[in-house]
Amino acid sequence: MLEGGEEQELLTSTICLVRSGPTSWSAEGRLVGRRDLALSKEGCESLTTLAACLGPPQWTEIITSPMRRAVQTAEILADPGSSIAKDGRLAPVDVGDHEGDTFASLATNPAWSAIQEEQGDTLLGGETLTALVQRVSGSIEQARADNPDDSRLLFVSHQWPIAAALVHYLGLSPRAVARFSIAHGSACVIHVDDITHRATLRAVNWACPGSSTLTPL
Repeated sequence: MLEGGEEQELLTSTICLVRSGPTSWSAEGRLVGRRDLALSKEGCESLTTLAACLGPPQWTEIITSPMRRAVQTAEILADPGSSIAKDGRLAPVDVGDHEGDTFASLATNPAWSAIQEEQGDTLLGGETLTALVQRVSGSIEQARADNPDDSRLLFVSHQWPIAAALVHYLGLSPRAVARFSIAHGSACVIHVDDITHRATLRAVNWACPGSSTLTPL
């Protein structure tokens, strides 16, 4: 309490991480990687619903992966007239020659299995899990530094980068990224105390359940 009985205002950064909506390859169970595909019709429709549920929170800043599907997602979620910044650190993992592989075929790949079982440190395209966590957390922390005190930050990215962000703020090993399966067009929300820098996970895979208008923001 402050003098006179006034309560001290808590300053918290709200980090909202949204996975881009699905593409045609998503419906086919294929690994997209950095293939620059557009959203499917169904993907656009599901994001319109998410945008309505999130409401107009007046984002302090909106930052997206430069991939077309992510930019389209950000445009659907943004308030009219909002600026959208692109950051390559939010790009998906480069999976090399495995782009377009089905997840069923990947099940027999030793390198893929090692990552899923938290035994491996290098992703299919050669990027290490540590490097992934560092680039994604670097993007988020730069945005927090640029927008101090009670900011609302929207990031649009992909499965592995969002999982990497969760691992970073929960204090887990980089190998733990495999524990998180992030649904297309869903939101993960983290609150970070701007004084103590303590992070609180508010939601994972939030996608406007039922008819609820309550949001984790």
